[in-house]
Amino acid sequence: MGGLLGFWRGTGAGAVSRQRRLATSIGYSPYIRVFAFDDGFGTAFLDPMTPLPGAVFGIAYHPSDLTVAVAHNNAPHVSVYAWSESGFGVKYADPSVPLPAGGGRSVAFSPSGDDVVIGHAGTPFISAYAFSESGFGVKYADPSVLPGNLAANRVAFSPSGRDLAVAHPGTPCLTAYPWGPGFGPKYADPVTLPTDEGMGVAFSPSGNTLAVAFASAPHVHAYAWSEAGFGIKHADPFVAIPGTGLDVAFSPPAGGALAVAHDGSPYISAYSWESGFGTRYADPSTPPPGACLAAAFSFSGTELAVKHFNFPNIAAYSWGPGFGTKYPYATTGISSSTAIAFI
Repeated sequence: MGGLLGFWRGTGAGAVSRQRRLATSIGYSPYIRVFAFDDGFGTAFLDPMTPLPGAVFGIAYHPSDLTVAVAHNNAPHVSVYAWSESGFGVKYADPSVPLPAGGGRSVAFSPSGDDVVIGHAGTPFISAYAFSESGFGVKYADPSVLPGNLAANRVAFSPSGRDLAVAHPGTPCLTAYPWGPGFGPKYADPVTLPTDEGMGVAFSPSGNTLAVAFASAPHVHAYAWSEAGFGIKHADPFVAIPGTGLDVAFSPPAGGALAVAHDGSPYISAYSWESGFGTRYADPSTPPPGACLAAAFSFSGTELAVKHFNFPNIAAYSWGPGFGTKYPYATTGISSSTAIAFI
């Protein structure tokens, strides 16, 4: 998703016991809320002491288990907070100028934790900074070939941390770069491009597949991926996505399922995944009541959460594989917004 990783995480990935929490954007100040999550929604943590200045579009959790990053409207367009079992801590100093040039739309830490990338509106559409326990470091040079136009809707690092993918408006709608740290030369575009605006992007846990959700039919593509870049496009799912693809997520730890958030009932679709799209799982017995804007699996792969239009704007299901129980959510609605993440 170094030396920083060793400092913060101890002996490696197994050194951190992930807490069970669910972070979501909300449509009003303070624009973010984090719930304890253990077999369902628990108590909400206190809001950050330094509030966010605008609507949230992306949330990312640092591999150290100690930091949360948020992409949002209004300067500085990205904010990072210390995190502990007690909740939000101090806000790190903003990155040195130049700040991301427009409203933040997405954010991702590299798997080592040594870098943070922000997708945003306004050229160059993607900005990257070194990151350490002290916070933001130097800004990396912009990529020589920018990703599309208007905004970077979603950004994702490969599990190895050697590659970075961007879903965006404008041809080719999906752009990928080697990561050094820093942007390398843009990979050649896939032979078969997404047919419209790229909305969501995700690498499989093995790193051998890159999936993108996009606006026009068939609404999702999945490509073989290697150190050489894009490979073949996998055959489209046999049972099609019924509306605009808005986000995509692979289930951990092995990537045995691929979920697509979309417009059009049932608003969330999921497929078995091995070396391509397999069987479409049965719809949830209680589907979301409106278009799903974002989807996220828990670290264990045993829950799937979505943000959606219409009250209460958030839903979470046990995952079997396949949709299980829909967890009750008794808190007041949190308004439509476009970010959700287990942290």
